[in-house]
Amino acid sequence: MNAFSLYGILTFLLWRHITARWARILLILFSMMMILSIGISRIYLGVHYPSDIIAGYLAGGCWIAISIWFFQRYQDRRKNKDR
Repeated sequence: MNAFSLYGILTFLLWRHITARWARILLILFSMMMILSIGISRIYLGVHYPSDIIAGYLAGGCWIAISIWFFQRYQDRRKNKDR
Protein backbone atom coordinates (compact mmCIF):
# COMPACT_ATOMS: atom_id res chain seq x y z
CA MET A 1 0.00 0.00 0.00
CA ASN A 2 2.83 2.38 0.82
CA ALA A 3 4.64 1.72 -2.46
CA PHE A 4 1.41 2.13 -4.42
CA SER A 5 0.62 5.38 -2.65
CA LEU A 6 4.14 6.77 -2.91
CA TYR A 7 4.67 6.01 -6.58
CA GLY A 8 1.08 6.93 -7.44
CA ILE A 9 1.23 10.37 -5.85
CA LEU A 10 4.74 10.96 -7.18
CA THR A 11 3.56 10.04 -10.67
CA PHE A 12 0.57 12.37 -10.38
CA LEU A 13 2.71 15.31 -9.28
CA LEU A 14 5.37 14.72 -11.94
CA TRP A 15 2.71 14.19 -14.63
CA ARG A 16 1.51 17.75 -14.10
CA HIS A 17 4.97 19.14 -14.91
CA ILE A 18 6.03 16.84 -17.75
CA THR A 19 4.68 17.86 -21.14
CA ALA A 20 6.44 15.41 -23.49
CA ARG A 21 4.29 12.41 -24.37
CA TRP A 22 7.21 9.95 -24.36
CA ALA A 23 8.31 11.15 -20.92
CA ARG A 24 4.81 10.67 -19.52
CA ILE A 25 4.67 7.15 -20.93
CA LEU A 26 8.09 6.42 -19.44
CA LEU A 27 6.92 7.80 -16.09
CA ILE A 28 3.82 5.58 -16.07
CA LEU A 29 5.81 2.49 -17.08
CA PHE A 30 8.44 3.12 -14.41
CA SER A 31 5.81 3.60 -11.72
CA MET A 32 3.89 0.50 -12.75
CA MET A 33 7.09 -1.54 -12.82
CA MET A 34 8.08 -0.40 -9.32
CA ILE A 35 4.62 -0.98 -7.84
CA LEU A 36 4.28 -4.44 -9.38
CA SER A 37 7.82 -5.52 -8.55
CA ILE A 38 7.43 -4.52 -4.91
CA GLY A 39 4.13 -6.39 -4.67
CA ILE A 40 5.54 -9.50 -6.35
CA SER A 41 8.63 -9.42 -4.16
CA ARG A 42 6.42 -9.38 -1.04
CA ILE A 43 4.69 -12.54 -2.27
CA TYR A 44 7.97 -14.18 -3.33
CA LEU A 45 9.58 -13.53 0.07
CA GLY A 46 6.56 -15.03 1.79
CA VAL A 47 5.79 -11.88 3.74
CA HIS A 48 2.23 -11.53 2.36
CA TYR A 49 -0.42 -13.57 0.61
CA PRO A 50 -1.54 -12.47 -2.87
CA SER A 51 -4.87 -11.34 -1.42
CA ASP A 52 -2.98 -9.02 0.94
CA ILE A 53 -1.19 -7.43 -2.00
CA ILE A 54 -4.43 -6.96 -3.94
CA ALA A 55 -6.07 -5.41 -0.89
CA GLY A 56 -3.08 -3.10 -0.46
CA TYR A 57 -3.32 -2.04 -4.10
CA LEU A 58 -7.03 -1.31 -3.71
CA ALA A 59 -6.53 0.60 -0.46
CA GLY A 60 -3.61 2.52 -1.99
CA GLY A 61 -5.71 3.34 -5.06
CA CYS A 62 -8.50 4.67 -2.87
CA TRP A 63 -6.01 6.73 -0.88
CA ILE A 64 -4.54 8.20 -4.07
CA ALA A 65 -7.99 9.00 -5.47
CA ILE A 66 -9.01 10.80 -2.28
CA SER A 67 -5.69 12.64 -2.07
CA ILE A 68 -5.89 13.80 -5.69
CA TRP A 69 -9.51 14.87 -5.21
CA PHE A 70 -8.60 17.00 -2.19
CA PHE A 71 -5.56 18.42 -3.98
CA GLN A 72 -7.61 19.40 -7.04
CA ARG A 73 -10.28 20.91 -4.82
CA TYR A 74 -7.63 22.91 -2.98
CA GLN A 75 -6.11 24.11 -6.25
CA ASP A 76 -9.52 25.18 -7.58
CA ARG A 77 -10.32 27.12 -4.43
CA ARG A 78 -6.91 28.75 -4.51
CA LYS A 79 -7.40 29.83 -8.13
CA ASN A 80 -10.85 31.23 -7.38
CA LYS A 81 -9.50 33.13 -4.36
CA ASP A 82 -6.79 34.77 -6.49
CA ARG A 83 -9.35 36.17 -8.95
